[in-house]
Amino acid sequence: MAGSNEINLNECKSRGSTRDGTGVHDSIVNQLLTKIDGVESLNNVLLSGMTNRNDLLDEALLRPGRLEVQVEISLPDENGRLQILQIHTNKMKENSEFFSCS
Repeated sequence: MAGSNEINLNECKSRGSTRDGTGVHDSIVNQLLTKIDGVESLNNVLLSGMTNRNDLLDEALLRPGRLEVQVEISLPDENGRLQILQIHTNKMKENSEFFSCS
């Protein structure tokens, strides 16, 4: 899409987590909801958010027209973890002191 934009809210739980009794939650969530609701009027804007604690999200964030589609990515299995390790270490020089299995 030409001229499209993405707004990504990383770690949504810290911005839209459940109430903690201080009153800060309401202010933060209300400001966030106002901004999210304003995005709908813009053309070619994708709004996405990520969290590893969806159980802490305020339900108002998940209402239709806001962050309504949820995609869960589960933890990798043993083979997946090995592949991730290899990707991040493939350019490291082997040092027998660190990679010793004894």
